[in-house]
This record gives sequence, structure tokens and C-alpha cells, in this order.
Amino acid sequence: MAGSSFAPVELPKSAHRGGVLTHASILLGNSDGGDTHPIKRGVWLLERLLNDPPPPPPPNVPPLPEEEPSAKPTSLKEKLIQHAKNESCRDCHHKIDPWGVAFENYNALGQWREGDTDPNAIGEHKQVVSDPSTQLRNGRKIKDLNDLKRYILTEKRDQFVKAVVHRTLSYALGRYIEFSDQEAISEIVAAVEEDGLRFQTLVEQVVLSEPFLTK
Repeated sequence: MAGSSFAPVELPKSAHRGGVLTHASILLGNSDGGDTHPIKRGVWLLERLLNDPPPPPPPNVPPLPEEEPSAKPTSLKEKLIQHAKNESCRDCHHKIDPWGVAFENYNALGQWREGDTDPNAIGEHKQVVSDPSTQLRNGRKIKDLNDLKRYILTEKRDQFVKAVVHRTLSYALGRYIEFSDQEAISEIVAAVEEDGLRFQTLVEQVVLSEPFLTK
């Protein structure tokens, strides 16, 4: 493709890309650089896309259980389940972990992996147990990240739209959202919904909103 202008590019299904959740910068930024980090990825999704941040972790949180050198590799999901059995960790992890586990087909750099081998990794990170299946706290079973996307865009659609408006308005105002901004958020959400959820409309409505014009 020639030219310097933006243009849609069709990716093959084998690329396993689509939307912000599979963007390498998001996946890499929410890992530890060597392995995936379901907790960071789950917290990021809850905070940024659903505006439902979990409470801060309690002090003296124990680390994930270590594996014996001769033991059969376990998935991060299994380690998190064991970790969440700690009473002080249970409530937070039941809210966070299922959202992060759905990303497990993407390694620390955001590259696709499946099964028990990561072809893009080296050393100890090459042998993995990739299991993206999970169950949310409300009982909804999720097969993988694509299934989670569908869930957000259908059953969590209203919450997602309001969260995006909330974040965009906060960025535009250069401050945290206050209770007095809720009426403006509702008006922006209604306008964006009416115009087919176009981001261009969102930006326009934010600029025309009362909080932005009087900041």
C-alpha cells in the first residue's frame, strides 16, 4: 500500500489482532517484561474500560506460590487460584483475576501463544500453560479474549460507553471527574449513543460540554 495517509488494513485471523485489548503496547505495558501479568491486565481493563477500579491491595501481600524445579508446569491461572485462597487476598482477586486471565494467549510482549509452548520466548519462559478460559464473579463463563470482548460490547456496553466518556472528559479537563460533572457525562453519553458511538462525536461533545467550556 502506497501513500502517507491512514487507511484500513485487513488482518488475517491468524494475526489474532483487533481493538485496543490486543494492542502490543497495552499488553507489554501490563506485564512484567518476562511473563504475563493477569493482575495488571485485569486492573487496567477494570479501571480504564469499565471505570470500576478494584480496591488497593492490603499490606504484606504474599507472593504467588513458587513451583518446585521438578514439578509439572502450572498455568498462571492455577497459581492465582491458590494465591486467592489467602483470606486477605480473596475478595480483590475474585474481582480482578478473571479479567486478566482472558489475556493468557498473549505473552509478555503481546505476541500470540497457545498450548504449552511459546515460540517467541526464550529460556524459562518458553514452556507455558496458556489457559485463557475463566469465569467472572457474576458466574459468566469466558472462553478467551474474543469472548471477553463480546461480553463487554454486549452485556457491559452501557458501562463501557460511560467509562470511555468519563476517561475522555477527565483527560480533556486535566483533572479528576467530580460529582458536578455527572450531568455533562450523561448528556455526552446520550449524544454519542444517538450518533452510533462515533469517537468523533465523543470528542466534539466533550469540547462543547459545560465543564470544558468553563474550565
